[in-house]
Amino acid sequence: MCRLLAYVAPHNRAATELLETGEFTSFRALSSLHCDGWGMAWLPSSTTGTSAHVATIRSVNRALDDVTFSEMAAAPLGRAGLIHLRSATAGLPICEENTHPFLVDGWAFAHNGSIANSERILGLLSDESKTKLRGNTDSELYFLLVLQRVNELGDVVAALRQAVSDIRTVCGLGCLNAILMSSDVLVAIQCQGDTPPPLDDLRASVTSVDDLPAGHDEDYYQLRFSRRGDSIVISSTGVTGTNWEPLLEDSMIVIDLHENVVTICPFKDRGSAARFALATNSAPFSDISAHR
Repeated sequence: MCRLLAYVAPHNRAATELLETGEFTSFRALSSLHCDGWGMAWLPSSTTGTSAHVATIRSVNRALDDVTFSEMAAAPLGRAGLIHLRSATAGLPICEENTHPFLVDGWAFAHNGSIANSERILGLLSDESKTKLRGNTDSELYFLLVLQRVNELGDVVAALRQAVSDIRTVCGLGCLNAILMSSDVLVAIQCQGDTPPPLDDLRASVTSVDDLPAGHDEDYYQLRFSRRGDSIVISSTGVTGTNWEPLLEDSMIVIDLHENVVTICPFKDRGSAARFALATNSAPFSDISAHR
């Protein structure tokens, strides 16, 4: 029960630059419900010709009250970034080790959902992967399985497809929406599957159903994206505004951070994809291919 926000731009940008004033206000306000910490990851533009590295910051404070959150969101930290507002799964401690995004071997990862029988993922992890565990969340287990598959298969899209298939096979229900980022690529994954949104928990968290933010209903697990001039923004529901396109179920949006190319591809039909290019100036996106 968390919220996700991510972006890619041709140069260092602040999250607040890419969201309209009302949109950022509505996103920050989501931490009144998603109040169990926040985290950010970002990839700075390289100014020296050397490779840039993903950096992170995590806090167990509520974003709405944390001046550091507002300062970081308003700073042009990177040309790619993600923000996570945590609503902890019942029984899991609120601590930095359990706060997203996780950072391992240059990869950052944030998850929105919960996975039934997540302890079964341990049986899929190698001994080496298990040594990288720092907390006790289903999200971190999911992340480490993804990284293990990346190392085995050498391809991030194939690795995500395999990891999602593995988890669905051994765990059953579980929303696997996530954002994965390295110095090469940012991927957003829409994988709710048959997992129902936590409507009872959401309604129990407010005095009146009318107090719930937008999208905290049957669309709770829906990821959307928005083309913003030379940039792209990806968000969970709850952010206001009208220029959002839904990411279809069982699909991922893959952004090559070297070529500035966006590919939207399904998990099952590997021959179908749509691609468009990020501009390197203020020109809008251009479609470079789309086929079914």
